Amino acid sequence: MTTSPRPADAARTAITTTTQLRAIQPSPPVGPVERAGLRDRLRGLILPVALLALIWSLLTDWRLDAWVFGLPALAIAAGLLLAMPHPRRWRLAPVPTLLFALWFAVQAVRGAVDVALRAVAPRMPLRPGFRSWRTALPEGAPRIVLANAVTLLPGTLSAELEGQRLVIHVLDAGLDHDRALGDLESRIAAIFAAPLPGREVAA
Repeated sequence: MTTSPRPADAARTAITTTTQLRAIQPSPPVGPVERAGLRDRLRGLILPVALLALIWSLLTDWRLDAWVFGLPALAIAAGLLLAMPHPRRWRLAPVPTLLFALWFAVQAVRGAVDVALRAVAPRMPLRPGFRSWRTALPEGAPRIVLANAVTLLPGTLSAELEGQRLVIHVLDAGLDHDRALGDLESRIAAIFAAPLPGREVAA
């Protein structure tokens, strides 16, 4: 005498069989739309990786042996950028981007010289403090570039970015940094061809 299977056992058997059939089915091929999207994402990594490579070269005095650590760091950064969601696509303007790269290299040298002079010259003022700046740049890549670029301006270091508010550590709190920050913001807006409404300085 045979015993009919219980409903619970029959359900488990059906689920297991369905899972096995799905596992042996071939994955759908990647279409041209997906391939084009991946190519666009990879092309979008060229400028960020190039800027990171420039920053690394400046920080390491262009030493070739420093790339033993720099190349893995760039690979990790590229992987993180590729994995991050991109809610908005930004098209970079070629000429402003090139001009910004040159200007950025000069500012990096100026920043290094300024810090060195303040360290060895006791007459130069050293009044560290924090400065709050409310950016008018759109959310996303423009604000991230601003936060990173501020660090290499003479006497400044990005401390926190929250929404429109950027907190900056300065070596001389008595100086007026608004002009330099406004100029930097305008250059970044030109790179991304982003509208820049009237700025407001946070209290």
